[in-house]
Amino acid sequence: MAEPRVYSGLEGSRGILAWIVFLSHVVQQTSIGERLPGSWSMMKSGDQAVSLFIIISGFVITHLVLSKAEPWPVYIVRRACRIFPGWLACLTIALLVQPYEFQFLTDLPWHDNPHPTNQLLLQAQELAAGRGPIHLALHLTLLHGMVPEQILDQSTFIFLPPGWSLSLEWQFYLIAPLLIAGCLRKPLVTFAICAAGMLIGRAGAFGTFPLPAFLPLAILTFWIGIMTRIAFERFDQVKTFPVPLALIGLAIAVSHFDWAFLGLWIAICAYMKTTPDAKDAWHVALSRLIDTPFMRAVGDRSYSVYLVHWPCVAASASLAVGVLHLGPWATFGFTLLAGFIATAVLSDLIYRTIERPGIRLGRLLAQRLRVAA
Repeated sequence: MAEPRVYSGLEGSRGILAWIVFLSHVVQQTSIGERLPGSWSMMKSGDQAVSLFIIISGFVITHLVLSKAEPWPVYIVRRACRIFPGWLACLTIALLVQPYEFQFLTDLPWHDNPHPTNQLLLQAQELAAGRGPIHLALHLTLLHGMVPEQILDQSTFIFLPPGWSLSLEWQFYLIAPLLIAGCLRKPLVTFAICAAGMLIGRAGAFGTFPLPAFLPLAILTFWIGIMTRIAFERFDQVKTFPVPLALIGLAIAVSHFDWAFLGLWIAICAYMKTTPDAKDAWHVALSRLIDTPFMRAVGDRSYSVYLVHWPCVAASASLAVGVLHLGPWATFGFTLLAGFIATAVLSDLIYRTIERPGIRLGRLLAQRLRVAA
């Protein structure tokens, strides 16, 4: 059994976001670059999807903390059992694929953007220098996102790049009950502390991070999700879809791409705050997009999709380049299709055989902790 549904539409939204990240990484790993119209937007859409994932995480964890009121040890055991089994499975797959990624994707003759291949070369150099065990230990504990480049280069994404945001999530989980309590009791003070930490971090006080994998750098994004869930407590659902609110969100998303995640979140909130039996056209249309049984099933597997797609895409691209000797367009097409199939199959397998048993284990351990207390 999966964890209780939080609000309608969230699971389907997460499913769509995970596959947007998949598409952005197909573009990145095949280095199709300027040959593909709109490739920049595809790459940036992956960043926007991750930002929206973080907001949704803040919302969902706040809901769980408010609704369950568990002691911290019980809460954190459940969280650990939710994320670590799937993470360790996907990390293992990534470690098996990485040698082929290094072998075939570090010197693509057609790449327009050298950044992805340069990153692979730097990662290979880190491992050749004997720092692999340190990187692995940090990844096994999901603390790798906290280490700046000055201390350990490539720590953020040396084995499984999407894992940077999972390290960020784990850091958030560790302090979420305290942060949520602060938002409930002293929201302005908590916001000021979070904002100060973010500004100090982005000024370089904590070191250099290629992505906001250290919690202070992204804490305000979680704060948006937290405060949204708290605000939901104070407003009843409406019977008619709030079209003006959704239009404001869509206008933000369309007018300023860097804030697209926030605009889409406003639109999703408009849907969640509408009663499920609403029949107006806007609500029905969104329901068909993000809230069908199929989309909820896709959302249930979004965590595995988000993590396992990287080695699936890397393996597909490596096969296309190193074995089939395909050109740029054929490599892109093959990687898109083969990566999609491999990701869909593996994510479903991981969800059924690893994620769900991990959730059940978390419930069992939490029950025993309650009895022991």
